Amino acid sequence: MLLSGVGFAALLAVCSATAAMLALAAAARFGPKSARARRAVHRPDPTEGVVFLFDRSDLVDATRAGERLIAAAPSESSDWGRLLSLLTPEFPDLAERIDNLVTEGVQVFTSRDASTKLTAEWREGLRRLTLIDEDVVPPPAEIDTHSLTAMERELEILRANTDLSPSLVWRQRPCGEITWFNRRYLEEIRRLRGPDAADLWPVAPIFDVQAVGEAAVSNLPLRTSIEMGDEENWYDIHVHDSGEEFVCAALNVDRLVGAERQLRGFMQTLTKTFADLDSGLAIFDRSRRLVVFNPALADLTGLPPGFLTAHPTLFGLLDRMRDLGRVPEPRNYAEWRRRMAELESGASDGYFCETWTLPGGDTLRVSGRPHPDGAVAFIFEDISAEITLARRFRSELEAGQAVLDTLDDAVAVFNPAGVLTMANTAYAALWGDDPMARIDQATLNDVLPIWAERTTPSPMWSEASAFVRSSTGREPWTTQAIMNDGRALSCRFVPLQGGSTMVSFQAAAALAGEVRFRRRA
Repeated sequence: MLLSGVGFAALLAVCSATAAMLALAAAARFGPKSARARRAVHRPDPTEGVVFLFDRSDLVDATRAGERLIAAAPSESSDWGRLLSLLTPEFPDLAERIDNLVTEGVQVFTSRDASTKLTAEWREGLRRLTLIDEDVVPPPAEIDTHSLTAMERELEILRANTDLSPSLVWRQRPCGEITWFNRRYLEEIRRLRGPDAADLWPVAPIFDVQAVGEAAVSNLPLRTSIEMGDEENWYDIHVHDSGEEFVCAALNVDRLVGAERQLRGFMQTLTKTFADLDSGLAIFDRSRRLVVFNPALADLTGLPPGFLTAHPTLFGLLDRMRDLGRVPEPRNYAEWRRRMAELESGASDGYFCETWTLPGGDTLRVSGRPHPDGAVAFIFEDISAEITLARRFRSELEAGQAVLDTLDDAVAVFNPAGVLTMANTAYAALWGDDPMARIDQATLNDVLPIWAERTTPSPMWSEASAFVRSSTGREPWTTQAIMNDGRALSCRFVPLQGGSTMVSFQAAAALAGEVRFRRRA
């Protein structure tokens, strides 16, 4: 746990004052038997305060106050690395100068706030470090044991919280020097650079120093990756400037990056698919901003691509279309806004479909449907050709009906299914029934009883029914029928293209017997 200057001095004072009161297990580890003699010679006196004795990177002895102090450092590194991680923030040049201890013999360091002095000595291959509190304010004569226990408990909780965090948490100076890190950061160092990488202090930073500094200035998360062979790990780094240092936390976002890549691939696939559609597609998110559109939308609406890529709102897009004359012209603007609000609510609540006849003569079919998470999709289809064709077909039907109505003969046309599709006014006058005036379509089964009822009994109507419903081997044929009032009818059945049949009735002179003849092809 990184300590500030005041906190470090307080901890040092507490450790010195309570060395005789609190007994902790010795942290010294003994090396080869041949070195025991010189270790015994230079062993620190328990009354000296905070003293450490190192053989290379191993702590071989320490006063009780020293043991308490080093216990505050992360335990995953070597003893020497643990002490440096604790002292380096207060003694900035310690890591750089300590390597020259062999040649200099004695080195003296002063803490940042000048409250503590560190003396390092080289004694027969051993490094002896002594911490002296030079604060003018003497430590209290008596220590409140309960307060000290509460402080130690809080320290253990904070250390456990950072060590159990799944994020990489560390502190670094603007120059990139690492001053503290949690267990997850240490595990990442060892994974990337080997198990002994954390024994060196200060450890080399994992992430780009300049990028971390820029993230601290912008106060925005930094997304970066770490590559190791074929493996790539992505992190979101949050950096906070705490004065002389940056407090950093990196959270692994491999799954999020993978999901974003899949989403981008899916969106690219959809975009390529939508690009080939003739219909214009516009998808708005829950805030009603345009998030997806295809090129056909620009063609049908006349909106410039630059306007669409700026993610306009739904009403902004419709207002722009209104300016371009690509929506029906309302009587007033209030009516226009009301209709557009109905369009938005109708698409949100269910299926919306409306046909727009534009001032320029074009016709658009606008369909809207709700999408998950409050989104709405609109499809714009140009149905001008379809409407023109329907109008032309309707005009041709009306013209054909008018031609039939001018004929003196009663004419009826049936489709292959036996549905009556056309009849003229002479037919309605002859049989007293106008099938074209009905809401539902009349069929051969509906008109045959009328024909049979108004004529004398004859098997010809059964043959007529079979002829209309037949699909092969049909030839035109003519026969006669006698009306109940004695009038003779010449009945002609002619097959038409597509399987339809035309039946015509013409008044004829009364005959004593029935006359039938067929015209063979």
